[in-house]
Amino acid sequence: MYSYILSEDFSHSGQLAIVPLSLLHAAETAVWNTSNNSVTYSTTVDDLTLGATPSDVSLSQFNAAVAAGQEGGSAEQYTLTRVVLSLDGTVYGTVQFQNNGPVTVNPTYDFSGFSRLTYGGYTTDREYYDGNAVSLGSVATGAQTSIGVNSYGTGSVSAPDITSALAGFSGIGTITTSVYFPVGGLFSSGGTDFTTTLALRGLANVSVTYYYSEVPEPSSLAMLGVGCVAILSRRRFKHPISTVQG
Repeated sequence: MYSYILSEDFSHSGQLAIVPLSLLHAAETAVWNTSNNSVTYSTTVDDLTLGATPSDVSLSQFNAAVAAGQEGGSAEQYTLTRVVLSLDGTVYGTVQFQNNGPVTVNPTYDFSGFSRLTYGGYTTDREYYDGNAVSLGSVATGAQTSIGVNSYGTGSVSAPDITSALAGFSGIGTITTSVYFPVGGLFSSGGTDFTTTLALRGLANVSVTYYYSEVPEPSSLAMLGVGCVAILSRRRFKHPISTVQG
């Protein structure tokens, strides 16, 4: 079996902060971008079953108290405004072919399919794995061979901005998303009598980005107002210096 590490670039201008994993559930990373008021929670899940059965993945909800810990102030200042779900996956493993026919063949396995991430009624675009044909070479009668498959998808795919039903994304717990890998393939030039074994699995980097608004605390607004009044009053009652002519 092959081992892969997928990384997603969450670098932005502005302040970034990595939240300790003790504040989250296992294997999750949080990246805060205080310049545009967002946080991205991401995790990588491996050894996923391909086919009709989705795999559940948990990600943290947006927590206003945690946002206050990053930005300052109180939790009441922070409100969730939109959500983006994202997926970046890979299919890997081996394809085995045994030639049971009377002549040498040159089989090709044409890999195809897609993956996607869902949460409730929200779904990312499909990440396609089409056009990944692999040749198993020349296989004599009675022989068998195998080849490794390492099929990256078409790149990170996202759900459209979610701006409604935001209450389900806010809290102190997690949301449960589902990763779906309905992939398959077709052998060609393999003769008419052969046996195949597919040992393919999925790996997915899944993430949720929360964008939030920040409202100044009432006390801060009051202090700002007092300061403005003081400045205006000083300007109003300040007299020009008179010049005495001799």
